[in-house]
Amino acid sequence: MRDFFLVMSGWLAATIFGTTLLVPWGVDALRISGRPRRRFMTLHLALGIAVLVVGLAHGVLPISGAGLSLLRKPALLLGLSALLLLMLQAVLGTALRGARAARPQLRGAHLATMLALAGIIVVHILVIRA
Repeated sequence: MRDFFLVMSGWLAATIFGTTLLVPWGVDALRISGRPRRRFMTLHLALGIAVLVVGLAHGVLPISGAGLSLLRKPALLLGLSALLLLMLQAVLGTALRGARAARPQLRGAHLATMLALAGIIVVHILVIRA
């Protein structure tokens, strides 16, 4: 049963992550502005927090079952790296909500972190499936 929850929480986190990526790009592509844009970006933030929560649950499952010795395995190191980047991503995203002067730099860092995170997630999945 633990394996089922481990697999399902991983795929759920990956699905929410992908959905989270689509929201700001859809808002920009459709040129949504004003109050509707804020609502969509609030959805983006809520999905980002959901990814962090589900990702944390996904990471706790193997470690609680076998202990920290599992961190010697590449898949778990990649997962831990992704979890740390998710936390950074949440901090950057939250900082963007009120930023004015530093907005371009924060947005660039948020985008770079997302790209790194997407790459780590893909490699994490490939390592597990190998």
